[in-house]
Amino acid sequence: MNELKTVGIVTRTTDFREYDRMVTILTPDRGRIDLCLKGCRRPKAKLRPAGQVFCFADFELTEHRPGNYIMVGCSVRDAFFDLATDLEKLDAAGKLCRIMNAFFDGLMENRAELFTLMLAALSAIAYAPRVRPREVLLLTVIRTMSVTGYEPMMDYCVECGRPVESGEAVFHPELGGVLCDSCAPGHTGGIRISAGAATTLRMTAQLPNDKLATFHFSEPVREELTKVMTRFLEERLEQHISL
Repeated sequence: MNELKTVGIVTRTTDFREYDRMVTILTPDRGRIDLCLKGCRRPKAKLRPAGQVFCFADFELTEHRPGNYIMVGCSVRDAFFDLATDLEKLDAAGKLCRIMNAFFDGLMENRAELFTLMLAALSAIAYAPRVRPREVLLLTVIRTMSVTGYEPMMDYCVECGRPVESGEAVFHPELGGVLCDSCAPGHTGGIRISAGAATTLRMTAQLPNDKLATFHFSEPVREELTKVMTRFLEERLEQHISL
């Protein structure tokens, strides 16, 4: 039986039996951990804080079998209580957690970088002044695609490899990038993307974490990229996504 300590964020909770709760914790070193917190819903339970979504804490675990964990301790760093005071913030943070759960599932590389990005995004949504939660969510999704190696190809046609001229292009979610004017007619399901939106997508893919709350889109570009990234995420994760 192995004992370990890890920092993590609770991203999903489900009530189980009378006093238990199933939780998902995302960590930078162990990836995604799913476990049952026995008795955590009792009023005076020691592990009660660990049963709350968005709990950012140092966790003490024992591993009985590979991938089978029991939590024995929890020291909370931040519970992000401010998220519960604003429905827009709460919605954006909840969507962020669901998306991160999908990316962490089976992810072996760049977990630490992705965890740092998720923590920065939650902190921005919860605490940044005059924050725009939907924009932080969109920016984080764009950065996530870069961190995990799914960044769409925006400079060259994904079919023929020729440079795509400035101006409107056709973004094809299934193919993973833009198509030139010659190749686009041969494919259905593409989305017209303006030069401004394409440029913004390229630029924000490498945006520093400390700029998540201060970078702002124009309304047309935000709506355009929300549509594009929603379709792109759905293709990559093979599940319905809402941004």
